Amino acid sequence: MKILDKNGISGILEIFVVFFSIIAILLLFTLPFVVSLILGYYGRVSSYNFDYYYLMLILLYISDIVCLCVMYNCKKLLSNINKSNPFIMDNARRVRNISWCSGVLAVTYVVAIPFARSFFVFVLAFVFTIMALFLAVCYELFRHAVRFKEENELTI
Repeated sequence: MKILDKNGISGILEIFVVFFSIIAILLLFTLPFVVSLILGYYGRVSSYNFDYYYLMLILLYISDIVCLCVMYNCKKLLSNINKSNPFIMDNARRVRNISWCSGVLAVTYVVAIPFARSFFVFVLAFVFTIMALFLAVCYELFRHAVRFKEENELTI
């Protein structure tokens, strides 16, 4: 069994991506109920004029929509890998798209830091920033790998 085929790790990851995409879609439609249920359970009240419920709703809607974009790109990326075609420009672009999505989430959580007043929001902003930078480097690696592969295919 090869590691990088539909029977290996990438095949399993592709199934997980589809599963979590379905969960993200369901969450997108049930988010107001889920947020009110969770905030009601914890009794969270904000000291700001801006209601904490709406802040969480905005953050989670943005996160969920961006997550769906990431899942779509991951699904396409893993599909190409499972077809034994990992080093193509489409995969490099998908890694770049995921990097941009991580950057959007980083900016979203940085903007939310003064309103949420939670250490968790700060940690998420930091994690998404590091992830965006790391994936930008991975994009450059993929792009160079594609270029080298194309040059080697032309060599006789």
